[in-house]
Amino acid sequence: MTINEKTVEADARLDGTFVLRTSTSLTPEEVARSYKSLWRVERTFRETKSTLEVRPIFHHRDETTIGHIVVCFLALRLQVDLQRRLDARGFAASWPERMRDLA
Repeated sequence: MTINEKTVEADARLDGTFVLRTSTSLTPEEVARSYKSLWRVERTFRETKSTLEVRPIFHHRDETTIGHIVVCFLALRLQVDLQRRLDARGFAASWPERMRDLA
């Protein structure tokens, strides 16, 4: 087995960078910004599963799966709105405490 030094050198110029490929009409800057904001989506999924205690529910049709996801995000949206309103009024309590109060 031999190592192609030209290929290694060509690949080295991309070290430490992301190479994103897309079929959208977004500019390279918009693509990079969108990709870098994926952490928000990942955090939202974690919060949805833990804070809202969404259990895995197995659906057999696309419509029910989409409906389930929409309901989960609506619940998260309500959580964010409630959090902002309480913060604006200076009400300090953790989200689990607020959920216990609502229960």
